[in-house]
Amino acid sequence: MLARFPSDVARIKPSRRAAAYRGWLKREKYQDTLQNRIDAQVGLSDSDVEEIAALLTKRCSGRNTNIVRWALMSCPNMASFGIYGRVTKDPEGWTYTAGQSMPDEIRVVRELLIKNY
Repeated sequence: MLARFPSDVARIKPSRRAAAYRGWLKREKYQDTLQNRIDAQVGLSDSDVEEIAALLTKRCSGRNTNIVRWALMSCPNMASFGIYGRVTKDPEGWTYTAGQSMPDEIRVVRELLIKNY
């Protein structure tokens, strides 16, 4: 079954979901974003969790850093928000593309992760 949307990927058996997700990204020429991973119910690797947590929790307390890590580990079961689409995976690693104020937007993403955990 060819997936045309992230929701189609989410219907595939969990053991084949990651491969279907990578195929969907390549075929449809989409970026790998946190929002797409949540919608497709594809988890993050440990290195991905650490990279995103480091990106979002710079200069935060250890408590908030740990909460964000735990929230990212349960990525497939989170609620999806549009701002998560700005957290993208490039060949160099995970980055955030800001619209206006990067510190404010990163704080919003962090607060959403903490609140929905």
